[in-house]
Amino acid sequence: MNPQPSGASDAHIVFTLVIGAIAFAIPGLALTAFGMLGILALLFVHYIFARPMIVVCIGAFAVACLGLHHYCGAGANIYWQLGLDYLQVWSKPNTSATMLGIWLSPSKDIFDKIAFSLVGIIVGAVVLLLREDRNNSKLAVLGGRQSKRSRAPAALFFAWLAAKHVASMGEKILFGTEFLSGRWAYLTYSQLTHHLIVIGTTGRGKTQTILNIVEAAILAGLPLVYLDGKGDQELVARIRAFAKLHNRKFYLFDPTNIEASCAYNPVATGTYTQRADRIIAMRDVYSEAHYRILYEGFMITVFKVMEYSGIPVDLVTTERHCSTEQLLATLYRKSGRTVASEALRTEILKQREAEREGISSLRAEIRNLCISDFGVLFDTQRAEREGREVLSLSRARAEGAIAFFALPGLQYPMAAARAGRMIVNDIKGTLPESRNLWPLLFDEYSVFGGGPQVLNLLSMGRVFGAAGVLISQSCFDLATDSSNSPNSIQQALASINSLILHQLNAADDAELVARTVGTATELEHTAQAIGEKPTGASSVRQVREFRLHPDLLKSLGTGEAVYVDRTSNTVERVVVRRSKI
Repeated sequence: MNPQPSGASDAHIVFTLVIGAIAFAIPGLALTAFGMLGILALLFVHYIFARPMIVVCIGAFAVACLGLHHYCGAGANIYWQLGLDYLQVWSKPNTSATMLGIWLSPSKDIFDKIAFSLVGIIVGAVVLLLREDRNNSKLAVLGGRQSKRSRAPAALFFAWLAAKHVASMGEKILFGTEFLSGRWAYLTYSQLTHHLIVIGTTGRGKTQTILNIVEAAILAGLPLVYLDGKGDQELVARIRAFAKLHNRKFYLFDPTNIEASCAYNPVATGTYTQRADRIIAMRDVYSEAHYRILYEGFMITVFKVMEYSGIPVDLVTTERHCSTEQLLATLYRKSGRTVASEALRTEILKQREAEREGISSLRAEIRNLCISDFGVLFDTQRAEREGREVLSLSRARAEGAIAFFALPGLQYPMAAARAGRMIVNDIKGTLPESRNLWPLLFDEYSVFGGGPQVLNLLSMGRVFGAAGVLISQSCFDLATDSSNSPNSIQQALASINSLILHQLNAADDAELVARTVGTATELEHTAQAIGEKPTGASSVRQVREFRLHPDLLKSLGTGEAVYVDRTSNTVERVVVRRSKI
């Protein structure tokens, strides 16, 4: 094929430019400078807020105002008069300058000028909405031309305001802003009593999410328990400083910082059975249920004898009395032979079977904690002699205090697990003492007992004010059994009302969460194309699609999250507020 002559090509370009100039000149002349100002004003508003609905509202308002203007008869002939003015100067000398003057000031009436501006706003709204529709059409998605959403300047401004504001807002917690609009995102305390899960990869903003909850609790004067499976010293320092700034009592149990830590008595309160449960829970698995029953009965007897004999109960004194010989000696030193002591003596003798069956192994677990690097923190009598504070969860809750347990699972994997399970059971025993709201935060909670222990606490503790927040890097930490099966994990997710989901790198995590959040009915458009060019043929069908797509969870940036609330059927992308802690 012979190449086209360059002259023909140049003529085609000139013709195209002329037609384009005419196409732009005619609407431009008709709109006048005031109409162009209306378009620019609308474009500015759209840039600031990036919300099509705002464009629709402004456009509708402009139509209403323009209709009112014409209804009053004030501007029914403004475009007729504008056209006549342009025609009159068309054949006169210095046409361009005169037409420019008309374009800049088409009327002396201020209301006519406003009408021209309204027309510009309407034209701009129509163009923007058509562009929005085209860029988000199924054909655009198929061709990879869909519009890319980014935060509008207004959203950034509202996020800045949220960071300046406090997290506590009456019955609500300000934890972030909606991604596109910047609308403030809240958690209510009512939602917290139905519990919350915060999941995400390391370094993606989980800590800021949690600190917003801690900040709100401190400012609202609520008691709070924070179990940290990482033992983060920086986090401890930040929360302690914020609590001190707001005159809130702060208790720290930290095996890696003995000097700054208070002592802890996990068996300070409760009935014999409740105290026995806390000890039994130190061991995660029993080979047979028979042994667990025997050991529980033995520990109940231990606490009965200690209380009868007036012996202060803590972990150290409990370990000393985990033998029938020691129990009998303690009993006789107290009161010799009495009716009550004889009844206890008979009960002790009946526990010989449990002792023969291996109570020494449970005693060894208690002893291992008492003689560990941080065993001194369980010796409350020594703590009182040395002037060290003693943490009792019952007293801490009554005081409205912050109780922080730093359990470094990396340094003390076995000891942290034992202590964590004991603390969880201490919380269980303390919950029925009040029905006031008590936020309970479990960070990397798989370190200290995992799903079954904590989820059981939350499922039964809500009526007593428990507001559980579970923090983890993976959904698989939520498993209610050792199988880590998807059904087991979904059962755990289904028992929690709200989720804040940061970036999830693992495909299994993202898909599991997406299935849990559920699907919605959508219209699926398919388009026929030859090569990359659509033919115009298409079809539509009804399908079920994820309300929260796994790909979104895998692509979230640092500080971004998806907030899911099942009560209000909310699924929204948010940017987490930067806490003041």
